[in-house]
Amino acid sequence: MAVSMAHLGGVINKEGQFVAKIDTKESGTRFYILGPVRDEEKHAAQDLSSIRAAADGEATRPSGLKAMQLAAKNLRDTTRALPLGSIEEVDGRFIAKVDTKESGTRFWIEGPLRDDEQQAAQDLSAIRAAAHGEATRLAKLQAMQLAAKQFRDGAKAAARGGIKEVGAEGYIARIQYLDNSEEKEIVGPRRATERRAEADLAMLRGAALGHSAWADGICVAAMKAKALALMEGAEKEARVAMGIDQYLSQRMAHKVEDSDPDTDGDDEGDCASDDYDYSDLKVLDKLAPPPVPKQGPTQPPRDAAEATARLACFRSTQETPDALRVLLSARADPNVVAGEGDLAPLWMVMRYAHNHHVREMRDLLIEFGATNGEAELERWEDRLNIDRWEPIFMRDFHRPAALLIYHHVCRLRYPKGGCIPKPVCS
Repeated sequence: MAVSMAHLGGVINKEGQFVAKIDTKESGTRFYILGPVRDEEKHAAQDLSSIRAAADGEATRPSGLKAMQLAAKNLRDTTRALPLGSIEEVDGRFIAKVDTKESGTRFWIEGPLRDDEQQAAQDLSAIRAAAHGEATRLAKLQAMQLAAKQFRDGAKAAARGGIKEVGAEGYIARIQYLDNSEEKEIVGPRRATERRAEADLAMLRGAALGHSAWADGICVAAMKAKALALMEGAEKEARVAMGIDQYLSQRMAHKVEDSDPDTDGDDEGDCASDDYDYSDLKVLDKLAPPPVPKQGPTQPPRDAAEATARLACFRSTQETPDALRVLLSARADPNVVAGEGDLAPLWMVMRYAHNHHVREMRDLLIEFGATNGEAELERWEDRLNIDRWEPIFMRDFHRPAALLIYHHVCRLRYPKGGCIPKPVCS
């Protein structure tokens, strides 16, 4: 007949912490049974119930007490503190390490090699954090081991990228990685020279620095955001080059011989009257319509982490305020920065968003907590001045290529119009 141990023991308060305790004798043998130390009394009470339950089914009191003794030991082993780990220097680089044993098995846990000691310290914190929520010490160590492997795989993926030749005279930077066993890649813009593609690759790798959460998608998101920024930069270069080529081709097509030997026939073209009134907003809307929203994820983010990762890749040139609101409403971090040297969403919006969307997007980000200090306010004033100069830029677009480039550079470097010349033609 099974014996009942439900009446034995209790929970004691030990200097503000709580322990399940059973102290009894049986056949001249003392059984002093202690559970693990807990911060909350209810957890110690649960331990006591678990220890008592271990005796269920035992035929004798001594065997029941031994079963309880073993159950208490297992509980203590489960909650035994995890090793703190350390940061070690290896040939001028740094690595997070944890070395311990559990159930006869040695756990030698290492993060990736880092150039920065602070980054290795972040790896160590992230590896230890992976143990949270696991029930046993063995499971905690296995979770830490898996997290360390993911960080090493992420670092290898970022490092192994390369340059791919496309077409007869084209090169792209690309980084391959695995996503749920599916091989994917991040690519930069097509470049005419291998040197430019190598510079893109260095920037993609640099975007991954400072991020340990490769498994959570943050590291991938940082490189994707950098790739998008490189694409946008390449598109701008192409648009300027296209404008210059178009101007030159039109100039050659319409060039006429001037009967006046003292002139070369160019002055009249430079001061030709404009076909459009670029001060009219309707004209600007016709020539530079709002962007068509790109096809992106149709489902809302599952959680704040996914929303933040998607906001890091948010492309304000092709997205709408409604798409931005979805991410912010899902608790995306409005101040997320994709990688080292990148800009926060508010800065990206003020720099790249279409004038149809820029005000609403800016207001949304500020409403949801984006930093809006003195620097941001100054940048916003610059953006407003850029939009004011847009009609003048559009009016002078047909002028010689040198002036076109001059306008383009001045609008970016001196957004308040300081170096943009006054019109020479009335």
